[in-house]
Amino acid sequence: MSKIRVYELAKLFEKSNTEMVDILTRLGVKIKSHMSSIEDSVAKLVEDDIKDKKEMEGKMAVDAIATYPCYKNTCRGFCLGCG
Repeated sequence: MSKIRVYELAKLFEKSNTEMVDILTRLGVKIKSHMSSIEDSVAKLVEDDIKDKKEMEGKMAVDAIATYPCYKNTCRGFCLGCG
């Protein structure tokens, strides 16, 4: 198995070193700093976590838009609220 540094993983996912350390800590991975090395299997867990979070944020955004009330039919009938 190969290893990857935390800062390299952060760069890959366009996150700051601090954000990546926080993600790994939340997942229960014990690291000392952004210079620590992690296994590829742990990197895969991080990738899955980030993807799941993005999907959840996308669903929440769609729900927010779909439930937002229209003001005086300004949407010209395109929103779900006007029908």
